[in-house]
Amino acid sequence: MIRLSPTARDKEQARAALLQSLPGQSDPEAAARLVVGLIHLAPTARDKEQARAALLQSLPGQSDPEAAARLANAMIRLSPTARDKEQARAALLQSLPGQSDPEVAARLVDGVIQLGPTIRDLDTSRAWAIRPTADLLAEVRWNSRLADWLAALPSLR
Repeated sequence: MIRLSPTARDKEQARAALLQSLPGQSDPEAAARLVVGLIHLAPTARDKEQARAALLQSLPGQSDPEAAARLANAMIRLSPTARDKEQARAALLQSLPGQSDPEVAARLVDGVIQLGPTIRDLDTSRAWAIRPTADLLAEVRWNSRLADWLAALPSLR
């Protein structure tokens, strides 16, 4: 078996091709595979930024909550900024109140957990198909000021 060693120029061209394919990608599985391919090519900070922007553009219009969770999970691999995480959380959280399938809701919550949720992210939790999980609550506590957490505790019952 021959192992090829791509040059820096080869990697740059491959990254450019992947980044060109990512915007408007309607299949979340394909988008996730493109991100994995990009990660293997040692992306620059600018490459990661472009990929995150493409994924974030796809999230709000995503009618399939599972697909939205997959897109958010792919974004996590691209060193998202605090603002990126906030936008992705908002997209996932927007899908939770209307989600009647507890398994899909749980996947959405798992995606939210990876995105640094705060106490404000639990504002709509009474309308969710599932109660906030212990993992979500632990992450929210970790990312929230103690005073905010304590003030919100009565509403989480």
